[in-house]
Amino acid sequence: MPFAGDYQPPASPGENQPFSMDFGPQLVNGDTLNGSVVAALEAYEGTDANAAGALKGAPTVAGSIITQWIGGAQPGGLQPCVVYRLTFTAVTAQGKTLINYAHLACKPIE
Repeated sequence: MPFAGDYQPPASPGENQPFSMDFGPQLVNGDTLNGSVVAALEAYEGTDANAAGALKGAPTVAGSIITQWIGGAQPGGLQPCVVYRLTFTAVTAQGKTLINYAHLACKPIE
């Protein structure tokens, strides 16, 4: 499962915004993402018992890029001072399953 890095800058509590990941480097010639994509969000550092509740709608695919909207008003959105792990699982047109993840930090309440 390749690590795609850390999203920068950290998100703010209460924000709603899209987070994207490019699977292009993993696709062989002629293979594409077929739209079968699942997003998962969990607390990596800190505590958020309902991290998946911050996922808004289903992920979308545009070429080799997968995007998921994340956030929400407090207390149901991203929690202050928590680092999340966003994982995308995608099936390609050739039947390969690709799984990538990245870390998403949430700032303290300012």
